[in-house]
Amino acid sequence: MSLPGSPPEPEIELLSCGKTLAGERVDVAALFAEHHLGLVRLALLMVGDQPTAEDVVQEAFACATRARR
Repeated sequence: MSLPGSPPEPEIELLSCGKTLAGERVDVAALFAEHHLGLVRLALLMVGDQPTAEDVVQEAFACATRARR
C-alpha cells in the first residue's frame, strides 16, 4: 500500500507453474542471480539457519524450473 502523495508501488507479478509472463520466456538463471540473496535472507528469518535457508531457496527455484517444463 502506498502513502498518499507517494509514487505507486510496482505491481508484483507471481510466476505460476507452467505459465510465462505475458507469453514471454522467463530466464530462471537471471531471476535466481537477481533474487537469490534476498530470498535466502527471507528464508533465514523463517527457518533460523543459513544452510537450511539456502536449501529452501534452491529447492523453490528447482521446483519452479521443473514445473515450467
